Amino acid sequence: MRLFIFILLIMAVSCEEMTTGIVFSDPNTFRDERDNNLYKTVDIANNTWLAENFRYIPDSGYYQSSDNVLYDVYAAVECCPDGWHLPTLSEWELLIEDVGSEYAELNRRGLNLSFTGWFQTEYIGQYSRGAWWTSTKQSDSHGGYTWIFYISDRSPDILLMNFNNGKMACVRYIKDK
Repeated sequence: MRLFIFILLIMAVSCEEMTTGIVFSDPNTFRDERDNNLYKTVDIANNTWLAENFRYIPDSGYYQSSDNVLYDVYAAVECCPDGWHLPTLSEWELLIEDVGSEYAELNRRGLNLSFTGWFQTEYIGQYSRGAWWTSTKQSDSHGGYTWIFYISDRSPDILLMNFNNGKMACVRYIKDK
């Protein structure tokens, strides 16, 4: 009898979903309505981060490799979906403080960092380096540089360094609170 009631309940929910168009989604995902890309998310250091690289294609300021989209810092800011923001240098530092200085630990916690390379005048470092933009400019005297979060196959440690704004790197956004 219980099995019969359970099956009826499942059928009722399925019929409801078909007639109302409501689709239940995983709370650990975000769908960008502009291109319908679905992204995994992860909660680390009191923030909800994209757990994979952003893939939206803007009008300009990007380079698309076979498996990543890299942005200049201006496109990284402009592409940001509503309700999200490009992490500041402080937010990356809090992430490192919470998890530790090795990127392998970030991956164990679900951030899924990989060696994506970057683009300058050519695609550089794929399979050996990864770089992600912050929204923090270096300083007024060095206005053409912004801080990045950087990993390399030569070291297990996470680095924060300055990057020329004309170069292209990957993007991870943080959900606004």
